[in-house]
Amino acid sequence: MAVSRLLILVAMFGMSACAHDPAPVPTFDLSTMACSPAPVVTSATELSWDGKNETPAAATIDGKAPCLEDGASQRSLYRVFKLPVAAAPYIISVAATPWSGTILAPRLLLLDADGVIRRSTSREDFTFRGTVLSALLRSHADETYLVVASDPAVTGQLISRISESVRANMIMAYPVVANFYTGSDSTTKLLFLPVGSLTVTFSAIPAKP
Repeated sequence: MAVSRLLILVAMFGMSACAHDPAPVPTFDLSTMACSPAPVVTSATELSWDGKNETPAAATIDGKAPCLEDGASQRSLYRVFKLPVAAAPYIISVAATPWSGTILAPRLLLLDADGVIRRSTSREDFTFRGTVLSALLRSHADETYLVVASDPAVTGQLISRISESVRANMIMAYPVVANFYTGSDSTTKLLFLPVGSLTVTFSAIPAKP
């Protein structure tokens, strides 16, 4: 999708937002931004974890986020987080949250202490779990930084999701008591953007039974 077309769509979605919605910047133009060929880790947000309890950290990628440009001239916005040091591996969860008909198109890069990429994800690594789009990874000892970036491969795409719900209603006709189940479907459309709200969560790996 052309950048100009995407800007129009983003403006339309932004105008429909309610005042109480979270506020990632709804308009942007990556073609005018100064981009770097690699993530800049000097301004990384340091995240902490006590090694036991599930710890979420909310963040936003907006139009003020730095820009990344790869060798194929693909541009994306990103945030860098410094991972907590732990005695044992742990689970890293990154979830993008819908906002007014839009959602961040996320991808992840795991970097070592020198900023060298050790791992990366693709679109297939993210799955809708309820209303959020998330990926789960196991931490590696040689990884220091987590980069959450937008995915230019899917930015601008409109997706449709069908959600199913089932409701149980109790019917009492003495001496019989029974449950009557009804179901409904709803379709939600989401526009993938390079901006949006996200949550990074750390949790312990469950012990083997």
